[in-house]
Amino acid sequence: MEASGESHNLECDDCNSYIVLDNTENDFCQLKDLALSCPSCSDCDDEEILCESERLQRLEEEQEQLNSSLIALTTHFAQVQFRLKQIGEASPDEKKGIPDIREYENGLDLTQIINEQKQEVKLEQQRTRQKELMKKLKEQLEDLENYAYETGEAGMPQSMLLERQSVIIEQIKGKLLLNLDELDKLSPDELRSHVDSAIRELVNPAKMKEQLVSQLKTQITDLERFIEFLQGEVTSNGKPRCTCDCPVHRKNMNVHSDSDSYSDTGKNTMKSSDLRANLEVAINEVVKCASEQEPPFEDSDYTSDTEDVPVVQCNERLTTAVRKDLACAIRDLMQHGLMPVGQSNSLVPFGCFAVHSSVPKMMHAWDLILKYYELKNGYQFNASPARKLCQSFNLEVVGGVVTTPKQSLLCAIDNIISTHTPLKRSQDSHFKAFICTALNEKHLVHWLKLIFKTRILLERYYQPWSYAAKTGFDDTFKSLEKLGIFDFDLPVDLAVRQLQSIKDAF
Repeated sequence: MEASGESHNLECDDCNSYIVLDNTENDFCQLKDLALSCPSCSDCDDEEILCESERLQRLEEEQEQLNSSLIALTTHFAQVQFRLKQIGEASPDEKKGIPDIREYENGLDLTQIINEQKQEVKLEQQRTRQKELMKKLKEQLEDLENYAYETGEAGMPQSMLLERQSVIIEQIKGKLLLNLDELDKLSPDELRSHVDSAIRELVNPAKMKEQLVSQLKTQITDLERFIEFLQGEVTSNGKPRCTCDCPVHRKNMNVHSDSDSYSDTGKNTMKSSDLRANLEVAINEVVKCASEQEPPFEDSDYTSDTEDVPVVQCNERLTTAVRKDLACAIRDLMQHGLMPVGQSNSLVPFGCFAVHSSVPKMMHAWDLILKYYELKNGYQFNASPARKLCQSFNLEVVGGVVTTPKQSLLCAIDNIISTHTPLKRSQDSHFKAFICTALNEKHLVHWLKLIFKTRILLERYYQPWSYAAKTGFDDTFKSLEKLGIFDFDLPVDLAVRQLQSIKDAF
C-alpha cells in the first residue's frame, strides 16, 4: 500500500483496488482494519472458495468414473482370460468348430471357402425343390390309383391297403398281446419267435378246451356202452326186446337153446382146422425170419392198413410176417364162432314179431379185446392219478407193486386206443398194433390167456361150437410159446405214423 500528499490512495495487493485515506493519525491507525475490510477482496475470496468446491466435486466425479471404468476393464480382461483358458483345455472335437486363422495364412483360398458355402446353399435349395416335387408326384400317384380303383381297372390303392393293414395289425396286436415298441431292434427270427409265442398263448387254451370236450365225449360214449351192457335190452337191429312171459317167447327160448348146438356146425368145423393150420404156418414163418440176422428196423412210411406196401430198407420179412400173416391168422382164429355185433348168448334172439333186417355185422377180434377192457374197468384203471404218473415217467411200479400182466394188458389197450382211434384207424390196424406190442413185451401168450380164461367172455360172445369155446385156445398157446425166446422190436405205430406227422406239422 502506498501514500501520496495529504491524502493517500491505498492499493490492495489481493484485488488491485484503491482506497482513499486522509492524512490523519486515526486513518493510519485504522489502516490495517480498513485493508482487511476491503469490499473487493471479500468478493474475490468468495468466488475462489466456490471455484475450489466445484473443482473438487468435478475431480471426485472423474475419479469415480475412472474407478468404474477400471473395474469394467478388469472384468472384461478376466472373462477373456477365462475363455482363452477354456479354449486351450478343450478337446479336439470341441475345437473342430473353431476356425484356425493360420490356415488362411498357409495358402487356403478364401474364395474357395465362399464357393463351397454357396454350393451347399444351392444343394440345400435343390433338395427342398426335390422334396416338393416328390410330394407332388406322390399326390398325383395317389389320385391316379384312386381313379383306377374307382373305375375298376386296378386293385386297392397303396394308401388304402396300408390303412387296412394297419387296422388288422392293431387288432392282431390287441388280441395277441404283442409288444411292438422295440420293433426296430428285433431281428426277423426274434420277431417270428415273439409272434409264435403269442399265438401259442392264444391257441393253447382253445386246444385244451377241445381236448377236454373230446375226453368228455369219449367218457359219455363209454358210459352209454356201459349202460347198454348193463341193461342188455338192445338187439342186433337196435329194437327193444320183448320180455313178456308169453307162450311164443317160451317156445322161442327153447328153440334157441336147441338150435345153438347145431347151427352152422358143418359150415365152420372144417374152417377152424384150416385156420389152425394157417396159424402154424405163420408162426413158423415168424420164427424163421426172427432167427435170421437182419439189420434193425428203421423208420418207414409204411402206413397202409391193407399191408400191400412193403417196408422199405428195414426188417421187411419179419415185419410183414408178423403183421400180414401172424396177426391175421390169430385174428381169424379168434373170430371163429363169434357172435354178431350187439348179440350174445345171454340175450333172447327172437322177438314177438318177425324182424326183417340186413345181415348183421360180425364181431371183430379187436371188439372182443375191447369187451375185456370194459369188463375189467380199463378206463378207470388208466385214468387213475397213479397210473398217469407212471405213464409220464415210464415206470413199471404202481404204489410199490410191480405191474402185473393184467395191468400191462390194460395199459397196452389204452395206448392203442389213444393213438389209433382219434385218427379213425380200422379195427385191423388196432389188432395188428396189439399183436406187435404183445410180442415186443413178450406177453402175447399171457395176454391171450387172460382174455380167453375169462369165462364170461366165452359164454357171452362165442357159439358153443366155436374153436375158443371147445379148446380154450390151449393148443394155440403152446404154439405161440415158440415166439417168447426172441426179442422183438416191431413198430406199433405204422398205421398212424404218417398221419401223426401231418397232424404235428399243423
